[in-house]
Amino acid sequence: MPISKDPEKRAKQLKALDEHRKENPRLAHGMKRFIKTSIHKCDICVKAEKCDRYEEGARCSYLAEYKESLVNEVMAMDHINKQDKQLVMMLAKELGVVWVCDLYLEEHGMIIHDEKTGILDIHPLVSVQQSFLNAAEKTMAELGMGPLARARRMLD
Repeated sequence: MPISKDPEKRAKQLKALDEHRKENPRLAHGMKRFIKTSIHKCDICVKAEKCDRYEEGARCSYLAEYKESLVNEVMAMDHINKQDKQLVMMLAKELGVVWVCDLYLEEHGMIIHDEKTGILDIHPLVSVQQSFLNAAEKTMAELGMGPLARARRMLD
C-alpha cells in the first residue's frame, strides 16, 4: 500500500513502519509497482548498498539480464514457436516477481514481529511469491516445460 498523502493517515503509516522495521523503517519492497510495470529501480532495491551495478535512478540490470536470458533459453527450445513469445515473456515476468521477492525476503526474513501485540506473522510477500510461483508453474505447463509434458513429448 502506498503511503497516504493525507497528513493524519501518513503519520500513522510512518509510525507503524518505524515500529515494525527497526533497522530500516522506511524501506518499501516496491512489489506492487513492480507487478504493474515490471520496473525494479536500483533506488528501492534492498541490495542497493551491496550491489556492484547500483546506479541511481536506473533499472536493475541483474533482473533485466535474468529475464532476457530466460526468454532466450525458453525460445531456443525445440518445441517452442515464435507464437509462444508472449507466453514466454509472461513466464519471465512471473519468475521476475519471484526473484524480487527472494531478494527482499532474503534480506529481511519471512516473519514480521508486531511488538505491540507480540504476534509473529508471515510476511505478506510470501503469499505474493507463492502466487507467482503457482502462476509460473501453470505457464510452464502451457509451454510444455514440466516433467509430464516432457514425458508426453518423449512418447510422441
